[in-house]
Amino acid sequence: MEYDAGSDTLTISDSTLSFGGKIEDLPAKETDVTGNDGETKVEPSKLRDLTYSMSLSAGAITITGLKHDNGKFTAASWSYSDDTEFDVAGAVEGDGRLKMEGRLTGTLATNYSFTMPEIPPEDPEHPVSRWLPFATTSLLMSFAEIKVDSTGATMEAYAEADGQETLVLSGTLQMDGYRMANAVDGLIGEYTIDSVSQTLRTLDVKSGQMLGQTTRQGKTVYTDVNAAAILNLFDPDVAETGEEVTLVGSGSTIDYETTQDIAEGLSVAMAVEKASIADITVIKRDNNFLEMFDKLLNQTVPAPEELITNVFQFYRSFGVGDARISGISVDIPTHSGREHRPDHQGNGVDRPELQRNRRDADCRSRCAGASAGRIGQA
Repeated sequence: MEYDAGSDTLTISDSTLSFGGKIEDLPAKETDVTGNDGETKVEPSKLRDLTYSMSLSAGAITITGLKHDNGKFTAASWSYSDDTEFDVAGAVEGDGRLKMEGRLTGTLATNYSFTMPEIPPEDPEHPVSRWLPFATTSLLMSFAEIKVDSTGATMEAYAEADGQETLVLSGTLQMDGYRMANAVDGLIGEYTIDSVSQTLRTLDVKSGQMLGQTTRQGKTVYTDVNAAAILNLFDPDVAETGEEVTLVGSGSTIDYETTQDIAEGLSVAMAVEKASIADITVIKRDNNFLEMFDKLLNQTVPAPEELITNVFQFYRSFGVGDARISGISVDIPTHSGREHRPDHQGNGVDRPELQRNRRDADCRSRCAGASAGRIGQA
């Protein structure tokens, strides 16, 4: 570590932040609760240990104007060198493992302030809910801007059976122009991504082949994002008042394209020119999701009615004021060996390839008021 008093700059070289651990006796196998009468204990044969690790390393971290007062940190700027890398890995005992590796360039935060959250004490009866204050405090950041110019990542997942591993997923991700701006205590004024592209290959169990999927999208913009609003839905200390809280003021994306292989030589393609959404709101509904997850990690399966009620309460918490999609194009292959593309008047144009049906359409969904836009509300 080096400090330059003249420029009030702290430089940390060869930095690595890492953590990991093990969650024991996790209900990792599918459990059918529909026939249960009340809460039941998880069958011992369905319990697994989950190990995980995460790390972030950089050749240099440069911080200017760093101040600290009673757990709150502020900095004029906080940047990571362009050789920054991250690693994420997880494995479920006897079932499989997942790993992701990536790199970041152009990482910078300005006028950045945050409160260091306290690690919660051990509480075997509340292994999930004890982390709620930590998560809430972590989201209440303020900054002028946080940006990452480029993010690239690769991922792989393996299934394990009888001691043998099989590759079931591999892929790459490229994201350019990630930016958040004008945040005050977790309320983010603007959130943008210039472009995202992703390529995945997943194992088709029936054929034994790896099928590909590619996805691309252009500029994505969200405004007035309330990062802590979702956590309030789970917080038992937040009362159910019926008050609507804005989660996202507006959002839009352009030039979305995806292609999915469905068999060797056959694929489905879809494109959307533009999609937008406005006034995404949440209303707190009473639920005990955190209590339910605490019990799950203590090998107790919730009663069917408890699970259904919690899912429904969460579903009906969300509302949308306005949603629009325009310029939809879909290519669907059939086995006739010809391609069919209706023109704008619906007249067919055949080509000697796979037959595909394409429809261009505008789709708009508008809600007159809050009650009309409330999902799941009678």
